[in-house]
Amino acid sequence: MTTITRNVKENTTMWLGVISLYLRYLLNAIIIP
Repeated sequence: MTTITRNVKENTTMWLGVISLYLRYLLNAIIIP
């Protein structure tokens, strides 16, 4: 159980980082032009 929860926590942090980068890219694409 501990390994499963640890993997889920790492996956959520990774996806949050990916989503934040994607949102930042979208904001730059919208604001700069």
